[in-house]
Amino acid sequence: MISFFELQLLDKIQQQQITQAPINCSEFSKNVSDAVPQEHIQILERFDGAILYANSGHSWQISKFNSGKTYEILESNSLYYDITHLIALEDGRCIAYIFNFCKSECLILLDKQTSDHNQLQNATVIAKSTLAVFERIFQVLCIYTVDIIIYH
Repeated sequence: MISFFELQLLDKIQQQQITQAPINCSEFSKNVSDAVPQEHIQILERFDGAILYANSGHSWQISKFNSGKTYEILESNSLYYDITHLIALEDGRCIAYIFNFCKSECLILLDKQTSDHNQLQNATVIAKSTLAVFERIFQVLCIYTVDIIIYH
């Protein structure tokens, strides 16, 4: 469940940033809702796509959910994992997530897209929650740092 602090953070995004209309999450099929963290669904109920700190030189383009942009990551055991795109950064990096429904675990990754824009090669885990990413964006006042978020 989303905390009061996290609700305030989403309110702040809606009030101070450029956001798109929310989607009707009740129309999600069971298969889709199993593949999306509950936290992301709660964000989509507020807005579906946004630009944080537009015209700053360090904007954060939060993609619309139905953009369908995904990546693959090859693990050393030759298994591919599907990764859902979340945020594009002006410097060419992206923030995406892997969600394991069975474990209710979400890993937020940071990486630069490969030349074919479909794979991530050196992804770094930066958080376990999309709201932790948004919180950190506001803490650093939109400035990109080397790792953006210190994972803990």
